[in-house]
Amino acid sequence: MSERILGRGSQPVKGSSEAEEKLRAEPSELVAAVTREMSEPTDGLAPTPVGLVLFFFVLAGWAGYYLSSNSGGFNANTYDEHYAGRANSPEVQTPQDPMVLGRRTFNMCAQCHQENGLGLAGTYPPLSGSEIVLGDPQTLARILLHGLHGDVTVAGAVYNGEMPGWDRLSDIQIASVLTYIRGTWTNNGSPVDPALITAIRDQTATRTQAWTWAELREAAKTPVSIPITNAPPPSK
Repeated sequence: MSERILGRGSQPVKGSSEAEEKLRAEPSELVAAVTREMSEPTDGLAPTPVGLVLFFFVLAGWAGYYLSSNSGGFNANTYDEHYAGRANSPEVQTPQDPMVLGRRTFNMCAQCHQENGLGLAGTYPPLSGSEIVLGDPQTLARILLHGLHGDVTVAGAVYNGEMPGWDRLSDIQIASVLTYIRGTWTNNGSPVDPALITAIRDQTATRTQAWTWAELREAAKTPVSIPITNAPPPSK
């Protein structure tokens, strides 16, 4: 049995090939390949392809151009269809059909007053057939600008709720939505001039609270004057 166990200096087993004898004599050769595969990586830098660098430069340039062309001046209100800054509102610069703009603006009112203008019994007063809607447009303008709270009687029913102010709307938007509610459903009131809204806004600029109905009746005693800008030339 000792003949089959070889060590350094042992005699080769009879019948063994020379390669087998060499492996038996040098066992480290068996793991040499594995040792080479497990060697530590060497330090070094691979150059970045020029084409890839140019691609990222072009991409960054395109992204900057796209943002500058479609950012709207980075104004948060650019894509808010309900925003109506007096100076920047699109409606101020582009005339629109008051009924069309008023219908679109009324979407913000429909949740309470309903699409059919009938409101909700005991909660939100109706706009269709309302004596307030068909009454003095100056009172309507004051309500839209600063809101209304407390008891108010509409169509013989008393309502006690909170109407928020919508002074963030532009003068054109307020005039258009008032024109819309005064001229749709069963209503046949006259249109409202944006100049009236401007005058009411200026008259009540210092007001910070919602109106009561008693205050509105008192305010109606001091009507505002609207400058005539499209009067026909005097006849000769």
